[in-house]
Amino acid sequence: MKKVPVHKNFGQTLIELLMALGAGVLIVMAIVGGVVMAGKNSQFAKNQNLATRYAQGGVELIRSQRDKLGWSAFYTNYNDQPQCLDGTGNFTPMSISCAKIAILFTRAATFVDDGTGLNLTVTVTVSCQDSSGTHQSNQTTVLTSWE
Repeated sequence: MKKVPVHKNFGQTLIELLMALGAGVLIVMAIVGGVVMAGKNSQFAKNQNLATRYAQGGVELIRSQRDKLGWSAFYTNYNDQPQCLDGTGNFTPMSISCAKIAILFTRAATFVDDGTGLNLTVTVTVSCQDSSGTHQSNQTTVLTSWE
């Protein structure tokens, strides 16, 4: 009977196993990274949508304040006076920063006269602070004297 030679390739098999394991780990890390990035993007979009809604609400608060006070009093109170708008519709002069209207959001308004005393350009800015920095949503409108 003829003896069949036995080849010992244990080292080569171990290297192949380690390479396959490394490739598997890289694939799993890529999938987890993609899921985490999708979650962050989803949260950013949600926050941006909320910020836009808060800014639009701020513009409506300012319009109702104009209607309540009348143009003359409104113009006198707010022309070139930046204001903070809280969640309950109160206006406070902006000193350094505004109080939060929700967990992440602050809302401020600026009023700029066009020089005629008949128009104010109002910009409501809602800021949101998250792990990737500060984001803003702005809504601008022009209020006109209707008296």
